[in-house]
Amino acid sequence: MSLTTRMAWRNLGRNRRRSAITAAAVAFALFFAILIRSLQLGIYGHMIDTVVGGMAGYVQVSDSAYWPSQNLDLALPEDTEWLDAVQADPNVTSATPRLAGFTLLSNQSESAVAQWTGVDFSREDADYWATRLIEGSFDAPVQAKLLNWQ
Repeated sequence: MSLTTRMAWRNLGRNRRRSAITAAAVAFALFFAILIRSLQLGIYGHMIDTVVGGMAGYVQVSDSAYWPSQNLDLALPEDTEWLDAVQADPNVTSATPRLAGFTLLSNQSESAVAQWTGVDFSREDADYWATRLIEGSFDAPVQAKLLNWQ
């Protein structure tokens, strides 16, 4: 052992109460730093899963001209061969065509912006949409009331 190491070890032993308090403070701070970091990473993961699992998915494919104007006339036409090839990929969990946009709803003197999503229920995961259906049926989608719609 070097002289410096021996002197440091001896000084720790001379005032054991101070050394114990310092070691406890470091352990306490380390415990809470690890706890807060794990909570942070867990919350980030939950937020990502909520947003991605909610509607959009991890990947969206659209024409490069669509996003600047978000004009539905520039949306991609459905290519069933390409969609079948994507669904056949073992790394793809699911792929479905959807059409989404925003609109202005008005009733007498009140108005609000709403986001709408067009889906093909024959291709969608029935369990996903069944958890969001409050009343009505998907056979008559105009009458169906989904969550967050008032």
